[in-house]
This record gives sequence, structure tokens and C-alpha cells, in this order.
Amino acid sequence: MKTMKAAICVVILCAAGSLAAEVEAWREELYRDWKALPEPPVTPYDGPFGGNARAFVGEIDWNHPDKDAVANWKALNDYPHTAKNGVYDPAKDPRPINTEFEEAVLEDWRRMGYNCAYKGGFFTFNVGSFLKSKGMLGAIDQTLFGQNGPPPLQFDGKPGKCHREACGSFFDEGNFRAGVEAITGMGHYYGKHLFTVRDHKLTCSWDEVGLRTRAQMDYRYPMTNEFRRFLREVWFQDESPDRDTNKDGRTYNSFTGESLKSWDEVVPLPVSLDWTMPAWNKDGSVAFSAMPEVDTRLFDQPARYKLLVDFHRYYTFEFFRRINEEATKRMNELGTPGRVTCYPFTQHFIIWPGANQRHGNSFYWYHRLSPVVNVEHCWPDAPVMNLNYAITDRLAQKFKNLVMGWVWFYFGQEGFDMYNGPHDIDRAMARIIGHQVDGTHHWLYSPRYRSRDQKQRLQIAYWQNFFKTHYSHYLAHAAPLKPQIALLMPDTTGCFYRYFQYPKQDFGWTAEAFQNLQYNFHLITEEELELDPSTLDGYKVLYVVGSEWTGPVIRRRIEDFVKGGGILFANVDSLTLDVATGRRLDFLERLCGVRIIEKYKNAFYPSTQSPEEAVWAAQFDRWGGPFKVQGHRVHDLEDPRAWARLYARTEQKFLLDENGKPRRPIPDNQGVAGGEPLRDPSWAMIRDKEGRLVRDEAVWKQLDEAMMAMPREVRGIRQSPLNMREPPVVRYPSGTSASNWSEIVVAEPVNGGKPIAWWNDRVVGIETERTVWL
Repeated sequence: MKTMKAAICVVILCAAGSLAAEVEAWREELYRDWKALPEPPVTPYDGPFGGNARAFVGEIDWNHPDKDAVANWKALNDYPHTAKNGVYDPAKDPRPINTEFEEAVLEDWRRMGYNCAYKGGFFTFNVGSFLKSKGMLGAIDQTLFGQNGPPPLQFDGKPGKCHREACGSFFDEGNFRAGVEAITGMGHYYGKHLFTVRDHKLTCSWDEVGLRTRAQMDYRYPMTNEFRRFLREVWFQDESPDRDTNKDGRTYNSFTGESLKSWDEVVPLPVSLDWTMPAWNKDGSVAFSAMPEVDTRLFDQPARYKLLVDFHRYYTFEFFRRINEEATKRMNELGTPGRVTCYPFTQHFIIWPGANQRHGNSFYWYHRLSPVVNVEHCWPDAPVMNLNYAITDRLAQKFKNLVMGWVWFYFGQEGFDMYNGPHDIDRAMARIIGHQVDGTHHWLYSPRYRSRDQKQRLQIAYWQNFFKTHYSHYLAHAAPLKPQIALLMPDTTGCFYRYFQYPKQDFGWTAEAFQNLQYNFHLITEEELELDPSTLDGYKVLYVVGSEWTGPVIRRRIEDFVKGGGILFANVDSLTLDVATGRRLDFLERLCGVRIIEKYKNAFYPSTQSPEEAVWAAQFDRWGGPFKVQGHRVHDLEDPRAWARLYARTEQKFLLDENGKPRRPIPDNQGVAGGEPLRDPSWAMIRDKEGRLVRDEAVWKQLDEAMMAMPREVRGIRQSPLNMREPPVVRYPSGTSASNWSEIVVAEPVNGGKPIAWWNDRVVGIETERTVWL
């Protein structure tokens, strides 16, 4: 078995210079062959018989007199997938099989549109060959490896957390070797069960729980060497930090301000394991993190910090790529031809700026380094769906990715109130049409077949069968046309926020506005915009929303876009903070005719651009705090759980069951309580005679005091609190007006800028011939 170090020497050649390279030939082949399949894989979150390969009757009898049967069962429990005790053969399992039940379940699968097993239990994939014998596609496993392996290490050697359902440190050789052995075994010993395209066997990682260790910044050896290699061979592609040997106008030194001569001098910026998480002191006060003396330096050295996070996000997917390359080689050496791929199943909030930095997620590197990607679509009217597809529709064509739609329906245990129709699941699944999707993983958490979920099941069955029926001759080849609108993904800005505290509303609402206006758009990642000068070619409008922090190359690309005839839309103080120096810029002034005067903020995810401001803002996002909505009842405007405690309500009261406990709307399911407790009608919001909510003035006073404590100047811009008792109204030249629920930034027009929006008598919108700022 090659060590991780040796494997890197072989495999890194594929990554070096990969940004300019053509897509690998085998990926082109997989892309072509998959799209020629008669039907795509459509999986539930299980196999037809749970964790069993057949509908066996009874449990395993470890005292069975047939020693060969016992040995076969021992082979079943092959957690590392190395066939140490042989390969389990369902045909040698002596338990009787309920064939009538098998036919009934498979008929249910056919009606629902399922044709491939997925996860369920550790060994559900053993049903794959049986499903193939019935004309189905086999199984896609969720392969777990390296669990309980050595964890990440903090910069000072402190060990991080181990997770039961997660691989340990991605830099540990033993964890890497466990991955290679597991994927080799899945291809060689268990490949007959796997969904296979020609001779390419597919499996999947253990969804996002298998990647939880990536939520810790890991400095375990050889992280520093890998970081240097990333900078040298992938990101800058220069022979040294001080020389622009590839003539792309970028060097490490010019970006960071350092004066290094050799890549061996580069040291990754130290941050703590949980550097993105605010910490709560014993007295109830907030700290920037558990190690603020270390982590606040990210604001002092933003360029080094950005490169650290860039690498963190890249290596998540590079780890899997190397495992797949080495496993394929091992599998071939063992006599099994073709390839095997374990595609990483990353966190579903990959489109949330501020979350990607923590979990090591990157849509760009996901597409570039993995032949198969997952894209989430669940709630039909949420902008998350369009944001996801706005990336995958474009990058999947560029890098020849197969796209597995991840359909997440919680209409059972905890989501009984999330699907209120009509045709909510219909609308979500119909969004497949018009997008690039090549299969679906359907995570139905409460598969109560022929039970309470009949309406939902009918919707799911219709669209899954529609998708399968029309895939090969139409949907597989019906990639959407390139739109004229591009929206910049503000990941760099998200790096400078505490976890989940990036002010997502303007970014998300922009995507939702596009959705409601039926404007197709593409989401542009900052990685490709920096690395590829042609990224904006062909677009007419670029929206830059919530992107305060950018690097000089990004701004140069945007400036060239505008000079070339493109239209730029920017909001608030986007494009004003230089990630290379940390300084406030006059970019909006020069390009858009906008000189910012002052910011006005409320408590709804305010922007934060310094450690002090981040600490101040954390109080507004505290679970159980008075300023935060506490639950998922926002569709029921009489339910106090739909509102923050700023508004008055009657005394809390629930309907009780026969045991005197709060009644739940559905039975307990899989150990989870059956939905949120049912509200007694007497527990309701208090309204005045006009039907308007009544404020709880004591809580509003707390909010006033908290808002007054905000830093009054941050990086050269004055700040004041907004009084949200009367939300600010912005008016436009047409006479229309709109309430504003996020920040208000006041500016003055310069360099030919023309006012186009006002808050009272203050300018909050300016346009030039080729730019719009609001």
C-alpha cells in the first residue's frame, strides 16, 4: 500500500496547472455515457429491505449450526470494506426470504419511480445486485471511512474533536489510507452491487456528517507542505512568492504584502480550531471566539487569512480526488478494470456565505475536482434552489459534472408544518425541468408508505417518473441557455463573519427577486473570476450584492467588464474593502460615482467588519434571545413562535394530551417527537383594534440599548442605529416606494453620478451610464 505521501507525488501532477487544463478524458467519457443511460438513478434514503440484501425473515443466528452460514454473516460486517473475512454472499444466507413482500415493495418502488438503493444502513448496498437482476440500477453506497481516526490538530498541537460518523483529519496518513482501502474495496469486492456507468463504479461519501471534521481548521502534518503546494502549483502557479513567472499579474508577495523569496518560507496564518464561532463567557458576555487573541488577527492580516480559507475549501475535495485516483489504481491492480469514484456529499448550505469558510466548502472546487456533484432542491419558493442551480447549470457543463439532485423532504417527524401546499412538493420537484440534473437522492425521512403522506407521495411519484421517462431523450441534453445576468457569490466576504451571521438577506432576496421575475441568472464564484479572465464574457449585467471584501484581481475584472460595455449593480458598501490590505477603498467613488457617508443599521443580521462589531452583533443571533425568531411557525401569523419577542403575546399555553404533556401533531417517528407542540388558541399575538401587532416596549428598550452600543465608526465609515419601530421607506423617481428591512447606506453622488433613490431627503441610490448602486 502506497503511503499518502507517495500517492500525492503521483496524483499531484493532475492538479498542478489544472486550472488551465482540459477536463480529463475519463470524465468526458463518464459524462457522455451517463447521459446515454435509458434512465437516471433515482434513490430513496434506503434500500427496499432496510439494511438487508433480500427480504430475509428473522435475525441473524450467530449460534447457527452451519458454520459456513455464520462465516458468511461475519463477512457481512465489513465496516472497512476490505473483505478481511471474505465477501458476504446473500445467496448463502440460510434465512427464509419473503418473496411476496419483495415483489410488493419493488412494485411500490416502481410506482414511486425509485430504481437504485442509497445508504439506509451500513450494508444496504448489498441489495444492489438483486436490484440489477430486477432491471434496476443497483445501489449507491454512502461509504464511511476513517471514523474515529486521528482528529484535526490546532496550530499549537491541541487535538480537535472526533466525530462518530466522520473521517478524522484529512491530513492524517492513516485516514487517507482508510479511504483508499474502503473505496478500493467498494470497487473490487462490492462493485457488482454498485451503480455502474460502463465500467465506472459510483459510490458516495457519508453525507455531510462524514465531513464534520472539516469544520475545524486543521494544521496536522503535512498541512503546511500542502498549503505551500496549493499556492505554488494551483493558486498562483509561480516559481516563487516574489516572481510572476506565469505572467498573470499576481504574486503571493504582492497580495499579502510579505517579502518572501521561497515557498518554503510561507507559513499558514494560525487560527483556532473553532475560529468562526463566537464564544459565550461565564458572565453571559460574548467573545469573538474561544481564542480571540489569535482569531481576531484575521482582520489584521486578511490576505493571509483568505489564502488559508481558500486552501481549506480546496483540500476538502482534493482529498477525495486523491483517494479516488489511488483506489482506482489499486482496484485495477487487483484485477478489476475501469474506475471507482466516491463523490463527496458536502454540507447542504454550500450556498450560504459564511458557512463555506467553516466547513471547507467550495462550489468551484467541488465541480473542478469531483465528477459528480450534489445540488439541493427542497422548498419550492426558497432562493436556495435557484442559487444552487445557478452554479451547477454552468459549472457542470464546463467541467462535465453529473448532477445528483438532493431532494430533502421533511414531511414527517419535524417538518409536518413545512409543506402547506398546494402542490408544494410538486413545485419543488418541477424545478428539475429546465436545469441540469442527472439523478436524484431523495431523502424521505418518514417513508410511511400507504399512510398519512399520500398526497406528498403522489406528487413525488409523478415527478420522479416524469424525470425518468424523459431523461434519456430530452432532459439529459436539455441544458439551459446561458443567461445575460451574473450574480457574484460573496464567499470572501463571508470569511469575515461569525458562523451563520453573514447578512444573507440582500444576497438571498436578490436571487428570490430574479426567481419571481423569472429572470434566469448564473452565480459566479470568486475563485474562477480571479483565475479565469474570461469568466464574465457574454454576460450583460453583473450583480455584486453583499460583497464588501474583494481582492485586487476581482475588482480589476469588474472594472474591465464595465469598460467593455457591461452593467454593474452594486449594493451598500460592496467592493469597498480590500482583502489584500484591509483598507477601505474608493472603488465605488471612481467607478460608480458613489461616495459613502454613513451606515444605518438594525439588528437583523447587521454587517460586521471588525472584531468589536462582530462581538456586538452576536447578541442578536442568540438562540433563545429576545430579538430572534425561535421556530419554524412563520406561516402561522397568530403563533407567537413566528415572531421575535419584540411583540407582545399572551401567556404561553399548549394543548395537552391524556398524560398532561403538550400534544404533538403526528406520532413519534424514528425516536423524534412528532412535530412542535400544538398551541392552545389562547396563546396568541396581541393586536390593536386595527389588527397591528402590539410592541413589547420592555423588549424594545433592551433592543434600543443594544443598538446604541454599536461601534460608531468602522473602517472609516460612520454608523448609527435605525429605529425599526417605523421601518425606513425608500422612494424612487417613478413615485414608488418600499420599506427597507436591512441596512441603509447614505451616500453623495460624485463624478457624474445621478441620485435615483432617497430615504427622507438623503440619497441611497445612484446611477451612472453603466452602473447602479442601491
